[in-house]
Amino acid sequence: MGLAALFGWLLWGDFCFTLMEAVVPSILPLKLRSLESSNWLIGAIMSTLPGVFNTTICPWVSFKSDRYRSKWGRRIPFITCTMPFLALSLILIGCSDSISAWVHHLCFQGGGVRQAAVAITLLAVFAGCFDLFNMFVASVYYYLFNDVVPEKFLARFMAYFRLVGVISSAGFNFFVFKYAESHMREIYLGAAVLYFVGFGIMCLKVKEREYPPPPDAGLKPSLLRDIKTFAKESYSISFYWNYFFITIFAALANSMAPFLVFFYKSMEMDLDLIGKLTAINGVTVAVCLTFIGNFVDRWHPVRVAAYLGPFGVVLALNSCVWLFASTPPSTVFFWAMVTACVFQSLLSAAGNAASLPREMEIFPKDRFGQFCGALRL
Repeated sequence: MGLAALFGWLLWGDFCFTLMEAVVPSILPLKLRSLESSNWLIGAIMSTLPGVFNTTICPWVSFKSDRYRSKWGRRIPFITCTMPFLALSLILIGCSDSISAWVHHLCFQGGGVRQAAVAITLLAVFAGCFDLFNMFVASVYYYLFNDVVPEKFLARFMAYFRLVGVISSAGFNFFVFKYAESHMREIYLGAAVLYFVGFGIMCLKVKEREYPPPPDAGLKPSLLRDIKTFAKESYSISFYWNYFFITIFAALANSMAPFLVFFYKSMEMDLDLIGKLTAINGVTVAVCLTFIGNFVDRWHPVRVAAYLGPFGVVLALNSCVWLFASTPPSTVFFWAMVTACVFQSLLSAAGNAASLPREMEIFPKDRFGQFCGALRL
């Protein structure tokens, strides 16, 4: 019963966290494009800025959380302390139209600065605040699983975890995404409330275990010593560099994600069809996740991930056909993508179930956050 309760609260937290994280990357590019933002600016706000925080904030938070001790644990305090600021960032993004109109009227009325320019600037600032505070949460949230979930259930838990995430994303894309342009404010406000209340309840219900004293217990804090320790322990073992390079190449490939919605629109699909396509993909992955976790636990996540790599390359190359083929009617393209989603779902589900348990098997358990931070760097 204790394990079931633990799974239940962690999965509830995943539901709230997934819906919150789905809002910004899916809606903000549309808002920026409606303000006539250039492609490079959209890429800078949606990819470059989070990447900068990922290479600076994530390693520091990961390193510190491994060595932090409190009655609330070593992960949850980093989440709860930034929770109000993250929710406020979502509210500010949702109210950006009203705020930009007020700022333009107050500071630039009668000047040469357009209200759209003010809105883009404010959105960049608000999105930067969101990325900053969300990095504290995203950096340590997944480390919590390594600390509280028994090792022999990790892949099964990750399968259920991904299942909840996929269902949450599918529900958002199927029912909510079509209102992205007409009800942006309401969507952002709803995400802020759900995250603050729902995710906050999870933090109160999940209890971390007692940890042994950190290796630098009793020493005076030193940033220089922390940097040296982080670099020496994380990058002096050649075995881990292979894993680091895999992550680098995957991150480069995923940098095109903010423009995917524009690609679909160029194929004459409206937001309703795009949302349904994403939802169908999510549902088929969810079906596969219901049984794949037990298989990954039995066959070992490292072995499963190794076999999935070559298949991922084939799928990526298959997607390039649309660079050379003539543009089909939107309905033909839609059903072609649906068919591809069905075949890809099993591989995606196995990858989702195996990815984090693979890292938990490879990285040292007492310094799991540190090595994940080094990986993100």
